[in-house]
Amino acid sequence: MMTTLGKIESQALVFDVTKYDRTRLIRLLQQMKRPEIEVFQILSSQDKPVLQKLFDQFVRRGEFKIIFVRDN
Repeated sequence: MMTTLGKIESQALVFDVTKYDRTRLIRLLQQMKRPEIEVFQILSSQDKPVLQKLFDQFVRRGEFKIIFVRDN
């Protein structure tokens, strides 16, 4: 799937959404050579502007993975 997001007009993004179980997630992180992990806690929809700004910064720096974690 290709799309454009936010202020990025000339660059198309390719993304894939995959569900991971706990074991597969741990395996993914272990396979990464030098993972740079940043944690953001989102408590409500009011946090969306801050998250959008951070997301834009990550997009400018290149390829990355996003992991959403929600404790049921």
